[in-house]
Amino acid sequence: MTTKYATLTLTGDPDGDGTQETATFRFGGDLQVTPRLRTGYIAGGGQGQVNSIVANLIDPGDSQNQQFFLDAGAGAMALEIQFRGWEGSKDSNGAPLEWGDTGDPDQLTATDATGADPVSQICCLVEYLRTGTVDSRNPATFEWGEWATDGLYEPIDVVLEGPEMTRAAEDGSWFDGTLTLIDAADVRAAYDAVANDSR
Repeated sequence: MTTKYATLTLTGDPDGDGTQETATFRFGGDLQVTPRLRTGYIAGGGQGQVNSIVANLIDPGDSQNQQFFLDAGAGAMALEIQFRGWEGSKDSNGAPLEWGDTGDPDQLTATDATGADPVSQICCLVEYLRTGTVDSRNPATFEWGEWATDGLYEPIDVVLEGPEMTRAAEDGSWFDGTLTLIDAADVRAAYDAVANDSR
């Protein structure tokens, strides 16, 4: 089933109680998701002279203006997310867009700002980012489109790059957000695979 709304799940300790809470942030308003691949060629691009020499050795008859590329898998998939949040935000079925660990729009807490005013929503997400560690040891999980629990593909483990949120200057009733999510391997899964290898 294609997921219309984007969901980011991550951990942090915004209430400072020493326990990591798991929060879900659902992005819905003016949502734009742009997947792209960052290439990671170990030869190509700026290695003009090296490419020319290698290409000459392989086939002297080819043009000197062709590039020689070798992909060692050093690139990464990135997803650029743009969204809008607002007080009392709901999905098309009338359910509140969850913004924290409870999804309760009737109670604003240090760990959940579902349905709250834009400043509270911004602060809640930022506190999760400030108090949590999102990396390959503890990646966040992203779901959208067919990358979903009930979609064609598994949800994506990601790290965050350059999160930015701006409250509207006119009336302050909404805010715009931008996130770049980088596809990340989970180090714990890799360690478990090595530890359980019977060879």
